[in-house]
Amino acid sequence: MSNPELPTSVLVRDVVMRDGIQNLKQVLPTELKIEIIEGLADAGIRRIEATSFMNPKAVPATADADEVMRRIRRKPGVTYECLVANERGARRAVDAGSDGVQQVISITDVHNRANVNRSVKQSLEEMAKIS
Repeated sequence: MSNPELPTSVLVRDVVMRDGIQNLKQVLPTELKIEIIEGLADAGIRRIEATSFMNPKAVPATADADEVMRRIRRKPGVTYECLVANERGARRAVDAGSDGVQQVISITDVHNRANVNRSVKQSLEEMAKIS
């Protein structure tokens, strides 16, 4: 019997190829990243945060973001998104074929500065440029 209080479906947004690899000591080969992203899509994941467009010096694990986004085999019905910290990252993501971007903003200045080297206010101003 179905429960009317439960949703009839859920949307899974996978972030392993961005959040799951960004702090690894060893950088994964581009080919492996592409294989994993395509495997997620083949497994039925419909929203994939494929990579991030951050400063490669700060996040070397995603230094190949442009190449990853250009080379993945796009599956119809799947949205391939990217995390960005600023307008430059957003432009790079769009130019590389991202279907959408998310911007990282923390609740406190201390945490936001640790993540993206700017205040929350500065990140919000950057978000206005991206929107």
